[in-house]
Amino acid sequence: MPPASPELPADEESLLDGPPPTDTEEAAAPRRRMARRRAAGPSRNRIAANDDGPSIGGLIFALQQKPSNTPFKFAGIASIIWATLGVAFALASLGSDAPVMGWLDLVTRPTTFLTIAAIVVPIGLLWLMALLAWRTEELRLRSSTMTEVAIRLAEPDRLAEQNVASLGQAVRRQVGFMNDAITRALGRAGELEAMVHNEVAVLERSYEDNERKIRGLISELSGERHALVNTSDRVSESLMRLGSEIPTLIEKLSDQQVKLGKVIEGAGENLTMLETSLASSVGNLESAVGGRTEQLQNVLESYTTGLAGALESRAEQLQVTFDSQLQQLDTSLVNRTENLQTVFEEYARALDAALANRAQALDYQLVERTRSLDEAFGERLRLFDESIMRSTSAIDSAVVDKTEALTNALDAHAVSFRETIGRQATDLDEALMHGINSVRRASENITRQSIKAMEGLASQSDLLKNISENLLNQISGVTGRFENQGVQIMKAANALETANFKIDKTLQNRHTELSTTLDRLSGKADEFTSFVGDYSTSIAGSLSDADMRARSELERMRATAAAESERTLEDLRSRLTTVSSAVTSELGSLTDRFTSTSETMRQQASRTSSEIAAEQNRLRSEMERLPLTAQESSEGMRRALQDQIKALDQLSQLAARSAVQRDVTAPPQNLHAETVPPTQPPPQRPQAPSRSLTSLSSTIAQELGNRQRQRSAPADSREGWSLGDLLARASRDEDGHGHGPASAGASRHAQAGFNLDLEAIARALDPATAAAIWSRIRSGQRGVMVRSIYGNEGRAVFDDVSHRCRNDGELSRTVSRYLTDFERIIAESDGRDPSGRLSHGQLISDTGRVYLFLAHAAGRLG
Repeated sequence: MPPASPELPADEESLLDGPPPTDTEEAAAPRRRMARRRAAGPSRNRIAANDDGPSIGGLIFALQQKPSNTPFKFAGIASIIWATLGVAFALASLGSDAPVMGWLDLVTRPTTFLTIAAIVVPIGLLWLMALLAWRTEELRLRSSTMTEVAIRLAEPDRLAEQNVASLGQAVRRQVGFMNDAITRALGRAGELEAMVHNEVAVLERSYEDNERKIRGLISELSGERHALVNTSDRVSESLMRLGSEIPTLIEKLSDQQVKLGKVIEGAGENLTMLETSLASSVGNLESAVGGRTEQLQNVLESYTTGLAGALESRAEQLQVTFDSQLQQLDTSLVNRTENLQTVFEEYARALDAALANRAQALDYQLVERTRSLDEAFGERLRLFDESIMRSTSAIDSAVVDKTEALTNALDAHAVSFRETIGRQATDLDEALMHGINSVRRASENITRQSIKAMEGLASQSDLLKNISENLLNQISGVTGRFENQGVQIMKAANALETANFKIDKTLQNRHTELSTTLDRLSGKADEFTSFVGDYSTSIAGSLSDADMRARSELERMRATAAAESERTLEDLRSRLTTVSSAVTSELGSLTDRFTSTSETMRQQASRTSSEIAAEQNRLRSEMERLPLTAQESSEGMRRALQDQIKALDQLSQLAARSAVQRDVTAPPQNLHAETVPPTQPPPQRPQAPSRSLTSLSSTIAQELGNRQRQRSAPADSREGWSLGDLLARASRDEDGHGHGPASAGASRHAQAGFNLDLEAIARALDPATAAAIWSRIRSGQRGVMVRSIYGNEGRAVFDDVSHRCRNDGELSRTVSRYLTDFERIIAESDGRDPSGRLSHGQLISDTGRVYLFLAHAAGRLG
């Protein structure tokens, strides 16, 4: 991976590469901002959440960083002030002689050179001091970068140790999971195969008995069909007799309708005659009135002026005459109308009474006939239901007896199948133990190769320390050579990080492949279990479906007969109330329906018999194919196990080759040291301005040599841990901000609690497993905390703590307070550091692993 060159703005590049600016340039150019260190790698939101390793871009930027030009600014300001003061002093010393003196006289004066020297020499000294300060700052940056490089080169030993330990523990845990899964799969396979054989034998005998019973039932249904045909014949005869009586009633109704029609016709003729006489009377009256009106009009026209009074009196007489005539006419019309209405009402009342009597008699006869038909059909249906119930009870008792006999036979057959599965399980266990031994040997080889690589890394670390000391001694002499050595160290650091990245990637890939292999093996076992279970379920479901189909067919035939009877009665009632001709057609259609119903029952019986025969043939074929399927599944499982063992061997070989090819591994003396979080900064010492390069070199060597003692000192100081110590340590992990009330309260609660082997609790989970569990919990998954993630020692401690938490109330309250305080500390850490690195370091530390263990034991996580 080539080193990424940091990108700087144009003004920063000019500050880093160009010469110091002069006074005029500073006055003309705008104010420039100071160069700051930027990360050369990708931003935090584009990398993995658990990638907390520092980037190499910071080192590259530090090597290329230039010191600040502030000393030159101060030197320029001081030079301007000093030059101004010197020029003012020179002008003051000349006084009044300056206007009359020429340049030659001014130069020949001895004080002129002294004045110029007094002005120029201090300015030169100021710029020399600024240059020395600038060079001193540059050397300080270079020495700080070299110190960081030396410390970074000592980190891969810890990473290699953690990766090797995590890989070994993961392999052991996955192999244990695989053993448990295979044992459970074999046990379930034996049980399911025994159940399948038992159920198949029971089904064979029960289907034979059911076939005989269903044939008897079909014969009984044929007898019932003949009985229904006879009943339908009798119903047809009754309906025919009823049909012969209905035409007589209809003829009588027709005669009454004819008579009523004649009466209505006579009334209509009377009304017509009345209307004709009224029309003629009105016409005559109108013609008479018209003639008289014309005569009067002629007389009035001739005698208008003289006979006005006579006309008025005559008009009044005529008006009175007209009124009386109109009143008489209205009275006669009202009387005739009332008479006609009375006559019509009498005729209508007589007609209604006659129709009501006839309808009541007809309804009574229809009700009597319908009641007799209902009683006959109800009796036949009751007899049919009793016969069906007797047949059903007989079938149920026969099925129960045959099921018990089949169960006994299947119990005897299960013994032979259990012996066969036992032999196959023994062979599979032997093959699995052979594979586990191969994996164990490969893990031991990886461990030995890792130790050798760690020894090589120790020698390389010593060599690197010597090189660093030589480089620090050469810094005071040659700056260019120091830069060349810095470039070489940068390349070495880049190569080291590349090798470390490759090692991590290889280990992660191998761990992923091993997890995939174990998941595939578990999936194969689950598939075999589900196949056997589905087969048993399908056989049991087929038997129950056949029984339910037979019962449903009987119920459907009974419901069909009842529905047909009810529909026939409704159709009969509707046809009798309309016309007599429809009765004959309905009788024919009723006969056709009974015939079709009988034919449908016959077809349903034959179809049921064919379905039962097909189901029996399918069950026999499945029984013949079951041993072959079980054998094929066993062979497939054996081949899958062999493939998994080969994959584990290949994984071991690849891990061995990767360990040999690594450039950097951990030294052997750090195998049992406590792991320092990657984000913990190295111990910083205050640097005095007068610190020499020789003392800096010796200090770096001393820090590198004492690093092991500094990390192992807290572990050797005490033999055990307490909850107060864990909370104090969590507070120290929070960048020195853990002295607040939350951590103090947690320490007090923990110290007032209980004494447990917290060191064993912390060992029950490794940092990699804890990080994986936290990532799953934060992604929303449930059920990630199970008992099988611990080793044998961890399981014993888990059982002990779980039992004590359930039975000891004080212990349960103390654990709850500790969990609450830890969660509050994590929330505060997330609020202070949004990037999540601080909280992630606490979660995978010993305190975080103890929190996971206690939360699981207390039932808060599951």
